[in-house]
Amino acid sequence: MVWGTDDWPMHLHDAGRSGFSDTLIELPLSQHWLYVSASAPEAAWAPPIPHAVEGNLEINRLDFDLAFQVAASDEAVYFGSSSDDQVRCLDSRSGKVRWSFFADGPVRLGPSLDAGRLYFGSDDGFVYCLDARSGSVIWKRLLGFDRTRHLGNGRLISRWPVRSGILVRDGIAYCGAGVFPHEGIILCALEAESGEVIWMNDTLGEQDTNRSRLAPQGYLLANEKYLYVPSGRDLPAAFYRKDGKKRFHAKASWRADGIVGGTYGVLVEDQLITGANQNVVFDAESGKSGEGWFHGRRIVVRGEIAYFATTEWIAAVDRKKYAAGSIKLHKMRQR
Repeated sequence: MVWGTDDWPMHLHDAGRSGFSDTLIELPLSQHWLYVSASAPEAAWAPPIPHAVEGNLEINRLDFDLAFQVAASDEAVYFGSSSDDQVRCLDSRSGKVRWSFFADGPVRLGPSLDAGRLYFGSDDGFVYCLDARSGSVIWKRLLGFDRTRHLGNGRLISRWPVRSGILVRDGIAYCGAGVFPHEGIILCALEAESGEVIWMNDTLGEQDTNRSRLAPQGYLLANEKYLYVPSGRDLPAAFYRKDGKKRFHAKASWRADGIVGGTYGVLVEDQLITGANQNVVFDAESGKSGEGWFHGRRIVVRGEIAYFATTEWIAAVDRKKYAAGSIKLHKMRQR
């Protein structure tokens, strides 16, 4: 990453996952230090089959743990490991390890930094809050229904691993746990300082009459009103931040929209943009799709400009004009 005066407190910088910093980069860049992990990331899920199904070639939608993602302050860089279950703090000036902390399972998503505290979740089913300077535990909380463990993704893990990351906003830490809806899914809002529960929604499994598709895997997003929960290979769902009640779970047609869903999203004004094979634009209030389709695997938006990357190139486009053009093209393809 490029180090500067602006902190990078969570993956993709902020609660909207903008991926943008106001820090000016002076070229040419030069390497100050290099840290090489003793072990590479161990992804939870295998990649999809490498050939098209009904004309659609699926790109990996469960890629949230393919790399170690960092949070950074002026003094330190923090990251977790899915291979040795540690969270490490590096000195931002030298790259030397200041401290490390062992969880009891893989740490698959990057930590979040807020008010001198470091937050992360683990496949052991716990949410952790550490002192960012010393690495000592301030509090930890089990999100699962019990301490049951089983073999999963090649490791001994909780039946309800925490794979949502921890999103801290306005003094509240939001998190989710669980992979299989029929075994129960938990969403939770905790007091960031103490870990006390503000609300918990644990009624999201298939025990309901309405069959659930939700499995919180990927980085949470939030605006003033809603918490948005990526759902692995499926589309995200939205919940009210004040009480955890569900607002919507986005839907799309495979035949009309192609392969959609994934573990990343971006909030831009009144829109939620998400996807892996392509970036689909949803109305952030209603969850309705059809407001645009952006080519590429990842997208960053700043003002009127959208930057997106494919496996081969990067482009910058006028966001609103490109979206309008994509809608016209989409309608033509449906004829």
